[in-house]
Amino acid sequence: MDVMVEMHGLWNVPAARTIIAALEEFNPFWIEDPIRPDNEEGLSSLARSTRLGGGITEAKAIGSLAEAYGVPVAPHDCSGPVVLTASTHLSLNLHNALLQETVRAFCSGWYGELVTDLPPISNGTIKPPAGPGLGRRLQPDVLRPDATVRTAAPAGYAVR
Repeated sequence: MDVMVEMHGLWNVPAARTIIAALEEFNPFWIEDPIRPDNEEGLSSLARSTRLGGGITEAKAIGSLAEAYGVPVAPHDCSGPVVLTASTHLSLNLHNALLQETVRAFCSGWYGELVTDLPPISNGTIKPPAGPGLGRRLQPDVLRPDATVRTAAPAGYAVR
C-alpha cells in the first residue's frame, strides 16, 4: 500500500520536520505541502533535512526514473497557478505523465486573480501557455500591498 500525505501547508518548519522524519521509514509515495509554499527558506531547510526532496528539477529526474521502470506520474496542483503552469510543462515533458491534476480554484476561484491567464483546458486536455519562461505573468495588482499602515502617537503626544 502506498502512503500519500497531504499536509495542507498547515505546519511550521520544526513540526513538519518531525512529521516527515517519522514518515520516512514508510517511504511515502509523496508528502505534499508540509508548510506554506511561500516559505522558501523553510522549504529549502526541510528539503536539506530529509531524504524526501522536491522542486521541478527533482520532479523531472524522478519522472524520468519512473519512466525507465514503466511507472506513471501525476503532477499535483494545489499551490496555485504558477505551480500548475510549471507542472503542466513538466507533464508535457514526461512521456509517462498519467494526468495533470487541477483543483476547484482553477475553475472558479482565486487562480485567475493572481495571473493574467491560465493554462487552457479543452476537452480534458491542458496545454502550456505561450510565451517565454512559464508563459505566465502576475496580475499587476498582485504585488501591491493590501494593508493600510497608520501611525498613532502614544497618549499625550501629538503627531506632526
